[in-house]
Amino acid sequence: MKRSFSLLVPALWALSVSALGCDRPDARLERMRPVQVLVVEREAVGSAAAAPTQAPPAAAPGTAAAPAAKAPRAQAPLDAAARVTRLSVAKGVERRQPVGEAERFERGSYERLYAYLEVDNRGEPGAVVVSFVPPGGGPERGRVRLDVGASPRYRTWGYSRAIDLPGRWSAVVRSLDGRELARTSFDVE
Repeated sequence: MKRSFSLLVPALWALSVSALGCDRPDARLERMRPVQVLVVEREAVGSAAAAPTQAPPAAAPGTAAAPAAKAPRAQAPLDAAARVTRLSVAKGVERRQPVGEAERFERGSYERLYAYLEVDNRGEPGAVVVSFVPPGGGPERGRVRLDVGASPRYRTWGYSRAIDLPGRWSAVVRSLDGRELARTSFDVE
């Protein structure tokens, strides 16, 4: 029984290699041609349909593919014509909408508070900074940098876990060059 098994394995290997039409298991990979893949980038709500872009060609067999490059972060401040059309504070964000939106929050009823914003940006992509100003004007909390794409309704949000003092807080949106774009106040009790 043991002998027949030891003869069966090489025989099956030879049969599988000959069925592929090659004498080396990796030869089939060498005959494969790279495949062109179309990638469709997700656009913001209300923008035109995304234009397909071609992905880089596949790596040759036996070589490692280069890691995918991340999209470059916007280095420019938001266009002067862009405006924040909505700024609210909420306990969460689901399906790109604020959840638990309020002007008053009870301490301990949240893990994070979110600054949710919609931006009308018909110019070039840019970035903003969202921060939370504590009661009495102490050092800002959060300071989250958010990229803003070109869209008439670009939605984005940032959060902070460090909103713990009772009193009147402010969520502030600024351009990268420090220009205040929007501000809203909320109470923590």
